[in-house]
Amino acid sequence: MSRESSAAELGALEARRNVGAEILQSIKDMKAGKGKVVLSPAVAARQATGLRPVPWTVSSSRQA
Repeated sequence: MSRESSAAELGALEARRNVGAEILQSIKDMKAGKGKVVLSPAVAARQATGLRPVPWTVSSSRQA
């Protein structure tokens, strides 16, 4: 969709969407191996150097 789309066009598009069906199709595609992983430049650089990825969760063992 182009940037010049009006709010009414965007609203009409959103009204026609079936988000549940889109999510279900995405899950089926991933299970079938049809997806691809897109890495940010920072993550790609870390992998290229052999460094471990940064953990996504914060450790609960913080010292006060």
